[in-house]
Amino acid sequence: MKVYFVYSKSYEKLLREAECRILINFATLGTKGKIDIPKGFPEIIIDSGGYQLQVGVATRLYAEGDVTGKKKFKNPRIDTYAMWLSDILPSHPEISGYFNLDILGDGMATLENQFAMEKYGIKPIPIWHLGEGEEYLDYYRNNYEYISVGGLIAGSASKKQLKQLTTLLNQKYPGPNYHYFGIGITGTSVFQEARPYSVDFSTWSNAARFGNQIVFDSKQVLKEESLPNEVREKMIKYKIKCPEDKCQFETEFAMVLKKHLIADHNYSEEDAKRRISKAKRVQKSKEACLEAEFIITEYLKKSIVRIKELETSIETIHSDDKQLLML
Repeated sequence: MKVYFVYSKSYEKLLREAECRILINFATLGTKGKIDIPKGFPEIIIDSGGYQLQVGVATRLYAEGDVTGKKKFKNPRIDTYAMWLSDILPSHPEISGYFNLDILGDGMATLENQFAMEKYGIKPIPIWHLGEGEEYLDYYRNNYEYISVGGLIAGSASKKQLKQLTTLLNQKYPGPNYHYFGIGITGTSVFQEARPYSVDFSTWSNAARFGNQIVFDSKQVLKEESLPNEVREKMIKYKIKCPEDKCQFETEFAMVLKKHLIADHNYSEEDAKRRISKAKRVQKSKEACLEAEFIITEYLKKSIVRIKELETSIETIHSDDKQLLML
């Protein structure tokens, strides 16, 4: 099983050092019409961002690379995405695949987008959503070797539904490699039965986003649990003081030192003391910020390691199954 970590610009270095496969989202990557492919990763897969656009959490409009506010697009344009892929694929061999632009709740529109993209000479991975007509899945199974299954995101599919899906794919539509789109950590309990070819996770970064860590339970199934209270308190302070990805206190501290710690006879002694006190408070805030960032980074590293352990264990199970079939 291949695991793709949903890309985070803020923690790109962590992902690169861990040699992670990453998933990047066309709809949210880059601004002002410019999209840079992250460098130094062994493998990249591209999400069209159809889901994010249609639920209103994406910022890229599929028309001339414009950027908009949070606006929903029921039928995002396909040509912008297709032309961008046609342009960048020849110079990026690390891109192993890219998904079709799916239209939520409309299997026919999604299929039409598949055909439209193929007219550009590219071969997107088709997407079938849980709950859509099986005739679309049957068509994809007979014409493609790699299929993505959507409709699993954000807990919208229960464990019971995931097991029913597994039975459907394994027994009625076997053959292709399946990617489970946005299944989340809660869905990992079905992996031994489902045996997906690939999955993607954004939950690896939840320590930074929501104060949750990823751990193994007593059955060696991944789950989320809250970080210790003292860690969460530091994170809350950190986010209040440093709302941006990069802490600005270092610059501010240097500026204060330059203006007020160097002998400047234009200030009274009282004024100088007050400003020096301000500089010390800034330095203290900077140190607290860096401490919180260090703690978050350590938890993110642990999350990456545990997801990779899951990947390895599922690969081992799959390998053992293949050997049994050969006997």
